[in-house]
Amino acid sequence: LSVGRCTPALAEGLAARFTVHRLYEANDARQMLIDLADKVVAIHANGNSVVDAQTIAALPKLRLIAVHGAGY
Repeated sequence: LSVGRCTPALAEGLAARFTVHRLYEANDARQMLIDLADKVVAIHANGNSVVDAQTIAALPKLRLIAVHGAGY
């Protein structure tokens, strides 16, 4: 589950290896979480993304939250 935008190269790499659902493109993010609850095992986020307790609780099979970005 991708909750934040990323570079085209990263998006292509993720899509080549995983089924990627883009929460940030969903018309109804809450419904998307309900529909995918039993499928999502990982979340991709960027430094501006918010992955709150409610999102984590909605995904019982979640095993990984990966955040990419650069620090200063």
